Amino acid sequence: MTNCAEVLERAERAFVATTNKEARLAALKQLRERVGEARSIFVQSIVQEAKKPRALADGEVSRALANIDEAIAFMGRTHEHTVELGNSPGTKGLEAVWRPFPRGIIFGITPYNFPLNLVLHKVLPAICSGAPIILKPDPRTPTPAHELARALVNSKLPDDFLQVVDCSVEDADVFCRDPRVEVISFTGSEGVGWSLKSLHATKHVVLELGGTATAIYAKSSLEEKDVDALARASLVYSGQVCISTQNILVPESQFEEATQKFYQALQKVKRGEPEDPSSVYGPVIDERHAARLLEIFHEAERSGATVKCTGKDNGTNLAARLIALPNHHFNIAKEEIFGPALVLIPYSDFADAESIILDLKSTLQGAVFTDDDSLWERAQRCFRTGALLRNRPPTFRVDGMPYGGVQRSGIGREGVAYAFEEFSERRLIIA
Repeated sequence: MTNCAEVLERAERAFVATTNKEARLAALKQLRERVGEARSIFVQSIVQEAKKPRALADGEVSRALANIDEAIAFMGRTHEHTVELGNSPGTKGLEAVWRPFPRGIIFGITPYNFPLNLVLHKVLPAICSGAPIILKPDPRTPTPAHELARALVNSKLPDDFLQVVDCSVEDADVFCRDPRVEVISFTGSEGVGWSLKSLHATKHVVLELGGTATAIYAKSSLEEKDVDALARASLVYSGQVCISTQNILVPESQFEEATQKFYQALQKVKRGEPEDPSSVYGPVIDERHAARLLEIFHEAERSGATVKCTGKDNGTNLAARLIALPNHHFNIAKEEIFGPALVLIPYSDFADAESIILDLKSTLQGAVFTDDDSLWERAQRCFRTGALLRNRPPTFRVDGMPYGGVQRSGIGREGVAYAFEEFSERRLIIA
């Protein structure tokens, strides 16, 4: 059982023992070195605990190292700027600076699907801002977070700057309610995220909640490279990614052809076991999640969807599904699947596609495939989403970019420079 009071007291001491920018930069450089040295440990823990294919687990560690590099570069830049006071009476001789300060102790909650890099998306901006962080990793994938904490031992950060706690939901509530915790940063399900926001209205709550990652296909004909890219983007890590391509809106005139071509493309994506270096997808995280996915697929079929399976299910290792809908009024199109499935939805014209998009919760990232510049400009105006991509799947992220959603998909942005602002409060310093 977690001693919440002791953890909070240690975090409070770490907050009081403030460090300068040079010390935080030195800690980041130490972290970079030690993560690189422990690469094989991180890869193996991700494969074993998250059941992520080895090539993708290795890719996550590469992204983590690039993420730390981004933080190191960020610390080399100035984070404050001068504010011009003008020539009003009383301003002569005064200088004003818009300067960031840490809000306070951060409580971070991370999911299972990126147990190293999503942890870093909370830990790195915490280090940059100087705000101690208490982190609760998913209980199914705790090892990478603990390894990160060990990598910061004997750094120039205050003791207990990062504390990883394997705590219960009840203990997490204790941390969230404590007045010393000023920031709650949560990545996970919509229901839990918005509940946290409503329960802790006086705190600064940052939410990354996922979405349906919908693409509108608006080219005059289906291009094989687009079909292959979208199919792969729907199945990487069995679709257990917040921006896994889930829905594709296809013109009615292309729908039958699209159903055939996307099914063939899904069959080409390599399914296997996590240890297989050529696997793109394989087992989902656990039996409970597998059962949930199978019920979602069955419910869609019972409701009138055409569900085509690419193979046989083997326990938690589920075959991919292509789900062709007669219209978008299906739960499977409106809620995040988080599994190996791709949903096709017909539309009549672009105005129809625009109206469908409003119902599909593609408010984290979306995509439009078009060669028409005017259509692309129109899509940017109508498609309310955190990021919109042209002629590539919505399953795209560079760790330094401002990543996050609008409306139901969350509040705030990740990426070191952007999460730094979430974890900081600015004061105007006049002297």
